[in-house]
Amino acid sequence: MEESNEDEVFAKYYEAKKQFKKVKKVIKSQIMQTLFLRIKDLISVQFIERKIQYFIISDAFVREVRVKEIKTYAQLLHRSDDIFKTLCEHIVKPGSKSIPAFCAILSAMARDLREKFHKHCWKSIEILVNILDLGEKVAENMEAAYLCFSILVKAQASFLSKQLKKSFTNLLPLFASSRDYVRRFAAEAYAYILRKASDLRSIVGFVTKQAYKTPHNYLSDGCALLFYNTFVGIAGSFHSNCDQLLRDIVHALVHAEAENDTEKENFHEFCVKILVQVVGYTIEYAKNSKYEKKLFYQNVLTVNEIIRSLVQKYFLQKMLGESKSMREAVSIMRLLQPCIVLKNENLMNEITKKKKKKEKENKKNKGKNELKNAEKVVFICVPELKKSLDSVVKIEDFELEQHSVDFISETLLTIFNDDKNRLFSRDITLKIVEKSENYQIVIELLLKTINLESFDLYMMPALGKIATEIIKQPTQNNNLTKQVISFYSILCSQRRPIRETVNRESRANFFDLSNHYAFRDWLISNFKADKRKQINNETLVDMIVAWPWLYSQADAVKGAEDVLEILQEAIKSSDKSVINSQLVLSCTAGMYLTNKNLLKNIAKEDLDKFLERQNCSESSLLAFEIFVSVDGVSKDVDYMNRVVDLLSPAALSSNGDVRKCAFKILSTFDLPLPKIVDDEDKVRQQNKTVFEVLYEAEDSELTNFRERLLHLRKLRCGDHKEFIPVGSSEKVEMMIVANLASQFFVGFSPLWKGVYEVLATYANEMNIDTFWNTLNLWINNLNDNISKAKDSNETGRLVGIDQTNRSDFVNARIQLFTFFDTIPDVAERRTRVISPILLNLYEQYILLTSSTFLSSNVTETIEEEKDREVIEEGVNEETEETVEALHLSNENSNQRQETTSVLKALTSLLNVFSKFNAAKSVYLEPQLLSMYEQLLGSRHESVQKAALACIFSYRNTILANYRENLEALIDEKTLRQTLPYFKLSDDEGDAQVVDEHRAVVVPILLRLLNGKLLINNKQKGMVSRRNGIIYVIGGCRSDELTFFLTLFFEQVYKIFG
Repeated sequence: MEESNEDEVFAKYYEAKKQFKKVKKVIKSQIMQTLFLRIKDLISVQFIERKIQYFIISDAFVREVRVKEIKTYAQLLHRSDDIFKTLCEHIVKPGSKSIPAFCAILSAMARDLREKFHKHCWKSIEILVNILDLGEKVAENMEAAYLCFSILVKAQASFLSKQLKKSFTNLLPLFASSRDYVRRFAAEAYAYILRKASDLRSIVGFVTKQAYKTPHNYLSDGCALLFYNTFVGIAGSFHSNCDQLLRDIVHALVHAEAENDTEKENFHEFCVKILVQVVGYTIEYAKNSKYEKKLFYQNVLTVNEIIRSLVQKYFLQKMLGESKSMREAVSIMRLLQPCIVLKNENLMNEITKKKKKKEKENKKNKGKNELKNAEKVVFICVPELKKSLDSVVKIEDFELEQHSVDFISETLLTIFNDDKNRLFSRDITLKIVEKSENYQIVIELLLKTINLESFDLYMMPALGKIATEIIKQPTQNNNLTKQVISFYSILCSQRRPIRETVNRESRANFFDLSNHYAFRDWLISNFKADKRKQINNETLVDMIVAWPWLYSQADAVKGAEDVLEILQEAIKSSDKSVINSQLVLSCTAGMYLTNKNLLKNIAKEDLDKFLERQNCSESSLLAFEIFVSVDGVSKDVDYMNRVVDLLSPAALSSNGDVRKCAFKILSTFDLPLPKIVDDEDKVRQQNKTVFEVLYEAEDSELTNFRERLLHLRKLRCGDHKEFIPVGSSEKVEMMIVANLASQFFVGFSPLWKGVYEVLATYANEMNIDTFWNTLNLWINNLNDNISKAKDSNETGRLVGIDQTNRSDFVNARIQLFTFFDTIPDVAERRTRVISPILLNLYEQYILLTSSTFLSSNVTETIEEEKDREVIEEGVNEETEETVEALHLSNENSNQRQETTSVLKALTSLLNVFSKFNAAKSVYLEPQLLSMYEQLLGSRHESVQKAALACIFSYRNTILANYRENLEALIDEKTLRQTLPYFKLSDDEGDAQVVDEHRAVVVPILLRLLNGKLLINNKQKGMVSRRNGIIYVIGGCRSDELTFFLTLFFEQVYKIFG
């Protein structure tokens, strides 16, 4: 009993103790809460007083607020409406210097008044938006406004999250700001409250509808930033609920409906573009995320995999596979594509493209254009993607369009281009072909997947089925017919390059022909004379390229006689176009593969005339090579000399393939080489002709330039005779010189010095007339190409043949003039060739610079301003004036580039003339001397320096005394220090130029100073520099001053007389 009584007592004791602890805890909590509120009241009032006392505030505001009367929290609440009204009146006053103080007070009120501030919230946002968007761009004001805005959003987040639509409407100007940091701030601020939305999908739909009412590049970018910031965190992390947030955003945008049916498609496109941009921002964020931890790189990789896994799995499993319409499926495909393709231009709108371009230019200017390792995309949802694509093809309204073609082609090339997935690639392609009715877009899909490893085996049957359907009604499907023919041509050209025809011993097929018989028969029937007249040459080239590959090796090829007729007509035609030349090549190659004996029916005279008309174009040379191969090895030296005459223009070509083809043709001749007896009476004979050596030089890799120089050095003047066949004409030596000069077209500077060395041996030892005649032909061909470069747009049909010439003719000309600089004694003997070239360059220089009064810096500034204006106006708001301004801007840029190229060439050739020993005996010397004097007044330092050197080449003894100072006067670094050495006034008896020398020195001096005065930029010290120049000119005598004024106002005199 006692034990039980004791147990009951202890039980009651412990129960009472528990109850006491609970009561004590409650009482303590209530006491702390009351104490906290009392302290908060005190802190709040002191905080506002501190804000008012710390900043600079206008006296009027202090008087109206009556700060000293606000001592308690109750007083603050009682006077809050009056304080806010007074604050609004003063903060919007223009030119106010108290904005930072007002923003601090506003943020304090938002933080202290809490729910009492709700009625002032919208007015506060309106004021802050106006400061950030329309106010004066004062750094202190902007910083204070941003800080106030962030505090306001955080303090009033619960209120704003209940009225999200009104919040976005008020913040809309910030989302459409032209400054990216403003858009970014607005997106981050609004995303903070957007995460609290109970129905995120409806808010996202509302945001896009509001943005669509005023479609703008900046506004769409702002919306993309908003949605992106909704589910990202900080330091490379993501929101804890990022998957659900992203899901809601994607669903809302993909299923967004326009307010009226007429805008349905445009609105959907607008939403999808925003969503694609969101995905792009997300991938970039994950890629560049970093943690300040020891194993931060592992975290970055983990986050990268997380985001890719998140985006891929979500889109594939939840969206793409469950798409109920093709429109929805295409939208998801566009979102998935960035996960497959790293460099995707569709991820960037006009704003981000401009920003990326500037970043690239900045890196280039700072020397940070470093090579990076290629990134690889690891796609982890291959099985899901297969199922999803199968589901998409089964959609009732399935039809291919451009975006789906891009996605499917990239998927097949990137993910399914291996042994495991070849059958799936075949099956899905065949399903698409069977389901699609638009053959044109299907052909485009096949064309984009032509590089698949399994294409020839698994995809070509699909092309055969399409071709069979199209040719049933060729007149109704004219464009489709041309597209199919072009596809066959491109495929055959890639798999069996036509330039390798001579080296191909057999005609092995690369795809199964069973599905292509109908197309082959239709193709042969159109070779007949009555039908081919209705076909243009471009289509005819494509047909003939595909023709031989539609037959197996064992089949009897039909249509060879018709192709021979086409070949004869094309060779005899007076048409000089690239298409006609390629038609000859395609016919020649086709007949060579099917029945080469028929090519002997072509007369050599017709072939020679054709080659002359085409001026040794690449396609004509390849055709000629096939004919030479059919004729076999020749030992006729006269025929070789005739071929050398025909192919000599090829040595002048800037295209290395043209030169290589010409030398390959000439290498087929089997002619004896001379036997050379050395000093020890030993006989030696080379085993390679000069053409084989030149072919090996052209065939060597450019990166291994030493190998090319090794071959070219074998052909130094004198040594080259061992390689020239016996009985060769002088044209062979001319081809060597022309080919050496054509090495300047090769854009690899280490090669040029070695070429200078070899070419100099011909300049010094070869017959001077032959040497300069060759260079004259080369220069004339070069000038023709420079003048034609602007208008040359003709392209052919054959892949990789007769491509647009992108050689740097301007730089090649400069390199030739630089070579002349190494042989001034030889160049001086042939000024009849180079003097007209120099005067022609001078005329171009005058023509280009006489109408250019703006400096390059000013022109660049104008271009940047116009580019900025175009972006700010938006793509949809471009006016005719803007387009015209851009056109003029491009013209100015082209003119500046042309001026620079002419300037460099002129300077290089002037340097050559400055090294001549007998300047007075140079051809056209009076015109040249006048040109030198005019160029002294150029505003370009390099031209002034070169022209002065040419003046000194006259060996004037008086002028030689001032040479060092005159050269220092040209250099901007020593200009100011040199000016005192040319003091002309004799007021104090300290004139630096004596009277006997003034007639010679002063005209030169004034021309140089006139050029210096033409330089107009905003560099530091330009005023003192100009004053120094004017002080020297002020010492001129009356006749000298008249001479200077005539120079200075020369352009005005030309206009007004």
